[in-house]
Amino acid sequence: MSKRLGYGWVATQEASIGELDLRFALPATERYLWDFATLPQWQGYGIYPRLLQHILMQQSSMVERVWIIHAPENSPSGAGMTKAGLLPVGQLSFRSDGGVGLAPFELPERAQAGATLLGIPLIESVLAPCWSCGGATNKLSAVVDAAGCWPPLRPTTQSCTCAIERKPSKTRAA
Repeated sequence: MSKRLGYGWVATQEASIGELDLRFALPATERYLWDFATLPQWQGYGIYPRLLQHILMQQSSMVERVWIIHAPENSPSGAGMTKAGLLPVGQLSFRSDGGVGLAPFELPERAQAGATLLGIPLIESVLAPCWSCGGATNKLSAVVDAAGCWPPLRPTTQSCTCAIERKPSKTRAA
């Protein structure tokens, strides 16, 4: 009997991001990876990046593009994606009108493909670094109670201050 240390799902036809109220169809040559978790006692051992790599190897002959998204407040998920060799194309954020947009990183054409898939616009600034505090509750206040954030903030974390708009810097540090 094998022991399950973690899990994740591969969507092949349609998917949704419930926290952002987004539903989208996937082209036949694309996949969306979602809802990954590693058992707490096995976190930090590289299970997540290896699972992602295994899924990518299985899908490589069937698909042209694989998408995966993590909530900005879930930095361990982003780190695992990077360790698996995935390159971020942008950051999802709530806009000031409560809608969702994608702020591109290095490759705007790839970010545009992601925005098109999700049915959202490209945006120039990130309004909310936390999905729940920024717009899912439609409360765009300067300080939001930590109890309203998703996932719940740790007790040692200060209250979330998600509704502070910041423009990306045009210059880069050397």
